[in-house]
Amino acid sequence: MEIKQSEKFENVVGKIFAKLLETFPEPIALCAEDIGISDELPDEPVETIGGMGVLQQRGTGSDEKFFDYCVEWLAREEYVTATQKQFGTFNKVVLTEKGLTVLNAIPQCLNRNFND
Repeated sequence: MEIKQSEKFENVVGKIFAKLLETFPEPIALCAEDIGISDELPDEPVETIGGMGVLQQRGTGSDEKFFDYCVEWLAREEYVTATQKQFGTFNKVVLTEKGLTVLNAIPQCLNRNFND
């Protein structure tokens, strides 16, 4: 058996990791558009209360949902930390030590031999 979406997964996760390495150790807000994913969806009518627009969570397309699944999986498997997605964005996303290890990017100061 093989993973049918392996190439897509590797592409999305590779872009997520690249973005997080650029900003490490600063936690960032991360959305699909930050790595080049943009699902164009038709605009939904804005709900109003007394003539005032109401902020709504917008819909997501299939590529953006796949991005969400990737970030959620990376967080669940502890490659990154992130807060729950709100309004299209995961907040406070940052690589963990496990994520840095898989990328062979552990800072020297975290290496056991640092004091040698």
